[in-house]
Amino acid sequence: MGKNVTKTVIGLFGSVLIASAGCAGEQDQEPVTVAPAPSSTGGLYVVMTRPPNVPAHFVATPNGWFDPDCVVAIAPDEHVTREGHVARRDGSIRRAAQQCKSPRFDVEGREIVESSEARTVPTTNGWVEYASSTALGAMSYVHSQWTVPALPTANSGQVIYFFPGTENASSVTSIMQPVLGYNHSGGPSGVWSMASWNCCVTGTTWHSTPYISATPGTTVSGDMQGTGCNASTGVCPNWTIVSRNSAGSTTTLSTTTTQAQNWLFGHVLEAYNIATCSNLPASSPSVASGFALRNAAGTTVSPPAWTNSLLSVSPSCSYSVSHTATTATLAWSNNGTQVCTPGADRSCCPFANGCSCLGDQTCNAAGTGWGACEGAGQAGHPCP
Repeated sequence: MGKNVTKTVIGLFGSVLIASAGCAGEQDQEPVTVAPAPSSTGGLYVVMTRPPNVPAHFVATPNGWFDPDCVVAIAPDEHVTREGHVARRDGSIRRAAQQCKSPRFDVEGREIVESSEARTVPTTNGWVEYASSTALGAMSYVHSQWTVPALPTANSGQVIYFFPGTENASSVTSIMQPVLGYNHSGGPSGVWSMASWNCCVTGTTWHSTPYISATPGTTVSGDMQGTGCNASTGVCPNWTIVSRNSAGSTTTLSTTTTQAQNWLFGHVLEAYNIATCSNLPASSPSVASGFALRNAAGTTVSPPAWTNSLLSVSPSCSYSVSHTATTATLAWSNNGTQVCTPGADRSCCPFANGCSCLGDQTCNAAGTGWGACEGAGQAGHPCP
């Protein structure tokens, strides 16, 4: 990023580069889509540490950096209405809908704003790699399961999420996600836990309570069930999102939407505050399987031929995506020594009292550190 913070319209990620996937046994040889993150200087890399312009109290959710006031916990006997109210089972309103007054940011610190324009990639926020498809049309039921990875070698406050999900392919006001998280936003620290999430009516993101524990090496699952579906429009207005651990414990979010959920995500890795590859899980890969799918007409459908996608991120940790007819696989390396990708740029602010404008840093040729912060202006002083 350059010195000026830019706004990013949801889903507009510029040009998409296509690269061929290498052979990997029986895994499908679908192309991998590499989506370069936009920046005001044209850089290709998303730097995965907290951007300087994101306030220190903001939290990394599965939907980007949020003001905690706009992250709302939902009790088991509550649901989110289409207007954004939090309603109890008896119909009374516990929390009236209110527009979030704070912006939210993606992983590179760009403000996320809504758009109704058609998109070529999803609302990624902090997504690193994913398998997705629009081939099945609007969905009414999605189930998948995957193994909880080993804990990261180092815990420096990084946030890591794995999940399947659905959203609308034209404009997103609602994304459904049963989520496995390390240092889960609002959840326990230094361990894996699960919660179910929905975003972003009124600029708010909601999650289920309680968080449930998830043990490395065990199998967890996620279910998204839509009801009241209209087969013609594809809209299922009422949704139940269930995250389940290996002990059978569940955490459920009941929510609503006015959009057809016609973009399906079989497996997603999303991460924030990744300073080195050792911040990633110590075991790789993560394989999603056991898919059970129904479209909005209630017809059971087979898993699609997933599109494999990688975002260009720094540090580079040998990320890869592959799939077979029944699985979607995300891989990475935890052993890399790179701190950043050689030649990558990021914004910076070297002043304790803040900056009137951000400077730039460049990763050195060995990828072992960032250069001096150049061009920053101290708060209260003109930009250089």
